Amino acid sequence: MLHALLAAALASAPSAPEAPIAVIALDAASTPAAELVEMTHQLRAACRERAPAVQDVRDMRARLLGDRASSSLAELERAFAGALLTEAHGDAAAAARTLRGIVAELELGPESTDAFGLWTRAQLRLAHAELANGRAREYRDALERLADVNPAVRADPDQYSPSFRRELDAARARVAARPRHALRISAALPGAPGHANEAGQAKASSEPVAVFVDGRPVGAAPAALSVSGGKHRVGAAKGSLRVPTVTVEVGPDDVDVALDVALAAAVDVNAGPALALAATGRETAIVKLGAWLDAARVLTTSVAVDSGVTFLVGALYDVQRGSLLREGRVRTSAGLAAPEHLAALSSFLLTGQPSAAVLTAAPPGARRTLDLSATVAAPDRRSWMRPAALGSAAVALGAGALTVHQLFAARSAAADAEAMIRADGTIVGDSAVYARHRDAASAARRNVWIGATGTAVFAAAAGALGYLSWERGAPVVRF
Repeated sequence: MLHALLAAALASAPSAPEAPIAVIALDAASTPAAELVEMTHQLRAACRERAPAVQDVRDMRARLLGDRASSSLAELERAFAGALLTEAHGDAAAAARTLRGIVAELELGPESTDAFGLWTRAQLRLAHAELANGRAREYRDALERLADVNPAVRADPDQYSPSFRRELDAARARVAARPRHALRISAALPGAPGHANEAGQAKASSEPVAVFVDGRPVGAAPAALSVSGGKHRVGAAKGSLRVPTVTVEVGPDDVDVALDVALAAAVDVNAGPALALAATGRETAIVKLGAWLDAARVLTTSVAVDSGVTFLVGALYDVQRGSLLREGRVRTSAGLAAPEHLAALSSFLLTGQPSAAVLTAAPPGARRTLDLSATVAAPDRRSWMRPAALGSAAVALGAGALTVHQLFAARSAAADAEAMIRADGTIVGDSAVYARHRDAASAARRNVWIGATGTAVFAAAAGALGYLSWERGAPVVRF
């Protein structure tokens, strides 16, 4: 039984999800060459045949533009009007479902003053619908969420009752009583050393950098505000240029966030996407871009000319460690690489499998750590470790309980066997019964050792996974 428990626990232990991989093109020009863009698309397709976690172009574009919503703002406005009519006709439950969907979509879309205004109205109406549904806890949570994100919110006396407005005031007071922390936001503008080249600078307008926290406009960068502890979304816009929204953990310490507007200006979302950067600072920018895309690894493509021969260069970076994993190149002809060369390059970059068609700049598997002193905190790839740690702890407890049970069973069986022995060493009663008691005691002792070993192994695994999945707050986060 103990063997079966340990085997089942090992078989059911959560496995690490496949790490997302982003494929981007690199070019010093403001608009990458069409041949490079085409080869990047082809290499991405070849990589996807080996690693389904390779990110889709549309998904990357949506993340970089800060727009992962499936509905436009106009569509959400119409949906909100429909929810009001639904609630007015007495179906508060259906209205609440629609309003929750509107709120979720707005939190996935690009920040703007209009979007935040709609979010505030939808969240306020959601609280009212939850009240009509008799869902007191959801009603309270909706009000506190609203008061936390928008402390200045007020309920229209023509639409909301005095009791509802008093509850909103009470929620605002509860939120204000929570511990507060400073969130300071600055922006790295084009022209800073090691950032965007002239092409990237030209894309950024002279307008100030507008900062948004949890969708709420908080003014121009640099900005400082007091927020409650927990996770907060921080984004920015400079004219039509978007800086991808990131999530930061605030508390127990204050947090400084540096948004890289220069890098956002250097990204061409319509070309693969592609990065228009000079060689200086390029590697750090690649890691930052990988964090924006929530990718664990970034595969870059670029064109190099050596002794009159043109090559497609591929490089694979580990975002969390900030290291170059592998780099290889294949020959091109007439601006394109042969399909079999692209297949060989993708296989080498993803698996390290060598190929005669791939020239390596460094031995396979060689690592080169990048200087990330001014880069981004990598996306958390450790979320799978938390359930694994909890699962290992649960198995350790179960194995420990069975170990104790088997220990008592061994003692009981041994006592029963000893009770059948006379002082002269002869057996009282059936010798077969005595043998069964002895065998049972031996088997139980063996299970005690197995259970103790299993308990120690799973307890150690739980401790190690718990330590590795511990989120350490950094005093400064740069995006």
